[in-house]
Amino acid sequence: MRSVIEWGHRNLRAEGFFDDAWDFVTDESCGCKGVRRACVFVAGLASFDDYGLTAHDPENYFGSEIGDHSPCCTSRQYITLATKLNSWNDMVFQQRLIDLLVQVSNTSDAATGTIRDTIFVGHSMGNLILAGAIARGLAIFDQSSAWVAASAPMEGSMGSNYIQEWCNGDYNAVVDKIIDLLGNCPTNAGELSLAYKGSNLSSQALNDAYIAAQNAYATNVTAVMCSNSYLGLVTVKSAIYALAGQLLPHHSSENDGIVEYSSCAMGLPLDSFDKTYESMRYRTGLNHVDTSFRNGDGVFGDKKKPLKWFECLL
Repeated sequence: MRSVIEWGHRNLRAEGFFDDAWDFVTDESCGCKGVRRACVFVAGLASFDDYGLTAHDPENYFGSEIGDHSPCCTSRQYITLATKLNSWNDMVFQQRLIDLLVQVSNTSDAATGTIRDTIFVGHSMGNLILAGAIARGLAIFDQSSAWVAASAPMEGSMGSNYIQEWCNGDYNAVVDKIIDLLGNCPTNAGELSLAYKGSNLSSQALNDAYIAAQNAYATNVTAVMCSNSYLGLVTVKSAIYALAGQLLPHHSSENDGIVEYSSCAMGLPLDSFDKTYESMRYRTGLNHVDTSFRNGDGVFGDKKKPLKWFECLL
């Protein structure tokens, strides 16, 4: 529970303070508007270990509050794969995800890879793995399911390019905290696979995989949370993400520190996004880790409420 002092220090700078304060006081919880289904939360690039499908979040990737903000979930399970050791576009790795996903709902079909009656909540690279699997024909995302994507790097991340070039000795100076955030040398397989599409560190095969995944994503995704600001919530790591947003050679200043807004929104009309948590396509002011729900909600304003967005979404 955050203290009143922390809330005040964190949010006094917000525009329309008193209007936002009234919104906070009168805020009501949301119930499920649609069909309640089994939920599965799939982590992004974070782990060297494959925990499979679990009833608990083994690395606390999604934080402790998501259970109180998921009224449409009849159950909550988690998939944490060895994303650090595998490329998102590796067929065997994609099949591993699908083999686990079809276990979430008893109406899914393992033989055809058809995912039914499931709410898939993916963060970052988790979305690319699913999109790649669908594009490759390993999975069918049935209309009875919902795909909720957060900070999907559908064109890759310049963070991958940066760490690769640093490990190759191409940078003379670097901020240690940025390297800690991106991963140390040598660059692991997961990071290598996120080389930005069309860049000198990508390949034609990887570029083609991105294009196929982007098409699968745009066709099948239900709701999307992206960010056009790296400032995010005030946490112990917010300064590092802000630094990454400025220091990494992003193509745009509109990024969450790791993933660019245009990459996350790839294939979707930008004018379909809105800064309110009531939008199915949520344009936030959160940094990359904030969109994993791990850091909770901002108190005032609509642009920093990932939990509220998910609670009111379906």
